[in-house]
Amino acid sequence: EPYHNALLKNEYNALQLLYDRGITKEAIERFRLGVSTVANGKPCQPSYVIPTYNEQGHIALVKYRTVDPEKKKVMLREANMESVLFNAARLDRTNKRIVVCEGEFDAISLWQVGHTNVVSVPAGAKSLRPEWVDIISEFDEIVLAYDNDKSGIEGQNELRKRLGEAKTYIAELPNGNDCNDVLLKYGDTQLKEVIDNAVLPPIEGLNTIAEELLELQRELALGEDNEKKLSWMFPKLQEVIGGIPEGSLTVVTGRAGTGKTTLLKQQFLEWAKQGEPVFMWCGEMTSRQLTKQLIQCLCVIEEHEITMEHVQDVYDQVKDMPFFFGQMGLETSIDSVLTMATQVYQRHGCKIVMIDNLVTLARGRDQLEKQSEVVIECKKWAQHYNGHVFLVAHPRKEGSDTVESRESIAGSQDVVNLADLVFTVFRKDLSPRTANDIETLDGTQNTLSRKTTVLCLKNRYNPGNGYCWLYNEGEYSRFRECTIEDFNRED
Repeated sequence: EPYHNALLKNEYNALQLLYDRGITKEAIERFRLGVSTVANGKPCQPSYVIPTYNEQGHIALVKYRTVDPEKKKVMLREANMESVLFNAARLDRTNKRIVVCEGEFDAISLWQVGHTNVVSVPAGAKSLRPEWVDIISEFDEIVLAYDNDKSGIEGQNELRKRLGEAKTYIAELPNGNDCNDVLLKYGDTQLKEVIDNAVLPPIEGLNTIAEELLELQRELALGEDNEKKLSWMFPKLQEVIGGIPEGSLTVVTGRAGTGKTTLLKQQFLEWAKQGEPVFMWCGEMTSRQLTKQLIQCLCVIEEHEITMEHVQDVYDQVKDMPFFFGQMGLETSIDSVLTMATQVYQRHGCKIVMIDNLVTLARGRDQLEKQSEVVIECKKWAQHYNGHVFLVAHPRKEGSDTVESRESIAGSQDVVNLADLVFTVFRKDLSPRTANDIETLDGTQNTLSRKTTVLCLKNRYNPGNGYCWLYNEGEYSRFRECTIEDFNRED
């Protein structure tokens, strides 16, 4: 309250500058705006105090924005407070429409012109927490009034997919302005009409070559590279395969026990550590089995060595990590798996998906047709959500020392044809071949070589097929890169 009173007294000329921005005294009173030279207990430049209230009427979040328009804008927030949608506590749930914008002053501007069912996200264009999705998705019509800059456009496109494209409208703000700019430059009526006239965007995926060329020309002129690629945790694997672009389908093959799932699981864990949400669906193992393997990998222990202390240690490491599991159900199909993936995407922004494996989703009659359906749907999902789908596919049964090729992958030709990247995880078979071989066993030998070849069979993005060596530490459910000592060591 002292901050609010200080603003009403026009300390630091803050009140007049708000009036200059088109913000009314009624709005200032409504949203209890203030001014202060202290943020988080430390001195700061004169800054607007912008509180956000929860449904109980208590302050849930306080943000600060520098007052002086001639200086660089600095945004701060009070530490250890919730991340909540601005004005969400005052939404009218009986209204079928909600407006979503980027900044508090934009939301206040929209409130002033009559669009009172408005919220703003507290962390920029691309942020959208699961609990915010739940609130916004309650409404039949969602209008996005985002800034018309690169970040705003990308955030808008992402939100449309997460909130539902059929009910998400775009407010076309003129000449690169934000909502407060439109209010100030064009007036109340123009800003109100921009929201009233929000439209459903054109059909996604329907572009002309001219539009694509203009967009490419713009990106090149700005020196931008909008294509985000996933990188591998093992440098040698990164050299062989390269970064994986968005919208890709990767097929991973190899005989049983070579470590296909282990390698992907370890890589997914690494991406999750980097803050990338990941979703693993497994048709052969339960979430509990996968969890134990993650404990082994992180603690470098064998399964029988797992203790309560290890579990607690791993929990502390991963409790905030965006790593999600799915598993086989009684009525599992590719539709149900991808529906789950879509829900994880919409709530958590997860675009990295592993499906293990093709066989479990294509059983019964007409296996080839079902395999084609699985691969087609995986490819469509990856392209639609600009995601990454990793599909595990078994090879045909061949000689135990035969290295897989493209033709080795069992089933429909669509598996390889539609994939953007295909690689095999190969380990030499050391199983005994004769009775004499069995008699020489002492119980310590591995049936598969630990030295593992990852061989690229197809790569739509990088020409040529390369390979690299990894070393399987199966007892710890993980891989590492091979060393010279590994090559000199007997398996």
